[in-house]
Amino acid sequence: MLKNITKQLSASFFVIFFTFGFVQNAEASHALGAELTYECLGNGEYRVRLAFFRDCAGTVQIGSLNTEVEINSSCFTTTLDLNLLPPTQYGAPFDQFLEDYEIPIYCQASNCGSGSNAFPGIQEIVFEGVVTLPDCNDYIFSYAENARSASIETILTPGTEDIYVEAFLNSVAAPCNSSPQFDLPARGIICLGQENVMIHTATDFDGDMLVYSLYTPLAGPNDPVNYEAGYTFTSPVNNNFFTLANGEVSVWPTEQIVTILGIKVEEFRNGVLVGSVMRDMQVTVVQSCPQNPTGLFQTDTIVGFDSDSILICTNDTVSFDVFLGNTLQGQNYTLAVGNLADFPGATLTTEPDTANPGSVVGHFTWVPNLTNINNQNLVFQAFDDNCPVVGYSNFSYRFYFKNIISDATTDIIGIGCNDSTQLEVVLDDPIGDVTYQWQDGTTSQTYWATPGNYSVTATDSLGCSGSDDYIVFNNNYPIANIALDPVCLNEPLNPENLSFNYADVGITPFELTGWNWDFGDAVGTSTDSAASYTYTQAGTYTVSLIVENDNACFDTIEADVIIHPLPVFDITTNVACIGTLTTFSNATQIQSGSVTSWNWDFDDLGATSTQQSPSHTFSEISLYDVVLTGTTDQGCVSDTTLVANVVDEAVAAFSYEALPDCGKENLQIYFTNESERASSYLWDFGNNVTDTTANPVYDTPTSTGPLTTLVAYAYPNEGACSDTVVMDITELFLTIDFDTINAGNVITPNGDGFNDCLSPFWQESYEDCYRLRIWDRWGLFIYDSDDIADGYCWPGTDRNGQPVSSGSFFFVAEVNSYSRSGSVYVNP
Repeated sequence: MLKNITKQLSASFFVIFFTFGFVQNAEASHALGAELTYECLGNGEYRVRLAFFRDCAGTVQIGSLNTEVEINSSCFTTTLDLNLLPPTQYGAPFDQFLEDYEIPIYCQASNCGSGSNAFPGIQEIVFEGVVTLPDCNDYIFSYAENARSASIETILTPGTEDIYVEAFLNSVAAPCNSSPQFDLPARGIICLGQENVMIHTATDFDGDMLVYSLYTPLAGPNDPVNYEAGYTFTSPVNNNFFTLANGEVSVWPTEQIVTILGIKVEEFRNGVLVGSVMRDMQVTVVQSCPQNPTGLFQTDTIVGFDSDSILICTNDTVSFDVFLGNTLQGQNYTLAVGNLADFPGATLTTEPDTANPGSVVGHFTWVPNLTNINNQNLVFQAFDDNCPVVGYSNFSYRFYFKNIISDATTDIIGIGCNDSTQLEVVLDDPIGDVTYQWQDGTTSQTYWATPGNYSVTATDSLGCSGSDDYIVFNNNYPIANIALDPVCLNEPLNPENLSFNYADVGITPFELTGWNWDFGDAVGTSTDSAASYTYTQAGTYTVSLIVENDNACFDTIEADVIIHPLPVFDITTNVACIGTLTTFSNATQIQSGSVTSWNWDFDDLGATSTQQSPSHTFSEISLYDVVLTGTTDQGCVSDTTLVANVVDEAVAAFSYEALPDCGKENLQIYFTNESERASSYLWDFGNNVTDTTANPVYDTPTSTGPLTTLVAYAYPNEGACSDTVVMDITELFLTIDFDTINAGNVITPNGDGFNDCLSPFWQESYEDCYRLRIWDRWGLFIYDSDDIADGYCWPGTDRNGQPVSSGSFFFVAEVNSYSRSGSVYVNP
């Protein structure tokens, strides 16, 4: 950065007594001067400041001063009542003798408190107030106070003329603009017969261009005072010369007189007047001034500023050494900067000048940078201790700054997504050729950039350099955003799609054109803006959404969602038999959490239960849809339905038949099921032999003679509602023991009814399996019978039915595989 420092040092200096007028009339008015400025506080608020200067020997009290500022414009009009600020607090030793609001002189004494003092003191009374204003291009702030001093000699009827000042604001062309601020208070004493420099420089902290001019002081709006003949606003005192340059008035007065002077400071932005302030002051020319201090100024290695300006690079140290000449009237010189606070970080140190006893050397040091430079004035003040009239001089320097880079603040540039922008270094009057160095080594003045951070350094032929930073960002891009709430497994997940396309104010946003959902279970996807999905398993899933706009820009967001599990129902029950208690055993489980409530609906005349495993007796034979509803600790609700078939109790019954007709071993027994209301059966034949068919056939392996049991079930394979019948079929398996049977060995078949036939044994149940054969004594087979018509007896006949003769006969009696043989004697 280049800095242009312009020297504006007068060839001679002036004396200031710290009074605005040499008051010769104790009855004169108090008003010596006024100025009106304003400062923007933001949000349409402005702080209005009135500085009023008065002769502290005057008769009017501070409390009687007008404190109202009129504010007029084509948009808004109001009256602002200002508040008196506390007096400025000065440090030692001035705090020991100064009165309230008194401006200190450089002698340790007060000039207030006695109206007969040869040099009356001056008070600076400051009022402030805050007002909120809408934007308008023609605000006029105005203040008036009665009256000017009657001692003024250059205007007509001075004692009847008011003092009136204005300030102007165009807040349309310059939103939140602050007016120029005067660097030093008004000083109104100049010396006869020598050059005087009155400092009325101002600083504009908005960086606007300032233009200084003289104007005719006003007694009211558009009401200038009338000068006496020979005097004007550009020549208010007879002089050898009277000039205004950059806020400094240089004058060589040739008469001792009291006059008035008006200074106007206007500020321009881009050629448009945006503000102005006025300073109205009373000036008194006095004689017998002491010799003012003189000085020699040195900057770096340049002594005395041989030219009007020098060039200094950014961040170089600006250093002034100030040497005061040995022209003392008093014993010692003092050196100060009247507006040091306007130069952040600057320091002024002084030390005795060993070459000039009583004088001092001042060292001013400042490192300006882009955050604290401005076109502003540096005002040195030098004074001796010749009391009550001190030797006093001002040395004013005007700093003008030119950056090698026009705008070295961080540039923030917005572009649409997938776009790029060209960055260009804008130079401000560099010297000679310029080289460029971007952060990646690029050496051109321009640079194509996508979103990111960039920096460039430009260096001119003098070695002065400046840097600039750029932040390129997307100002028109999609933003994916979703909101997910946990859901239960049997509910659909309906994400709230909060995605949108962001665009800065004044930019037409792109349209969102695509949505790509992934529900995180390797199955669920969607391309709908308002997607919905139902999971098949409980758990935590990461849901992602990719949105796209019509400039092919994408954004992605991920969020986790919890799918709460449902109960896994496990219900068992006994058969619902009419009139019996049916118990429902509930072994339901859940993946995580717990089931906190149960609700059973038995579908039976409104019967319900909230027990986990209830019991219920149904009212009638029917099919019932029993519904169980479970609610989890997460509020998830699920249900299951089971059918209860309530039936009447079964009746078990059967009959049987054994085949073949004869023989009592290896029988086939045919069972006929005669049960009622049965749906399944269980036969038990003993010997670990069972059957579940309705009508089984039993092949008897032995003749043990078991019991046969039939269980008839109303429900398949269940014990409830069943009936049992047991039948003894031992009779089919009687054992024939011929050794214990006495068949007899003589028969007398004579028809008398006694011992008429041979009967080896008698058992009716074996009648189908009986056979009796007879042989005579010669071995001739004479009889064979399986008919029980003869009552299991041989009546002593042959095969033809004829009676046999007396004698011995041989017999064989058989039942199935059992047999008995023997002999019998027939005696007719």
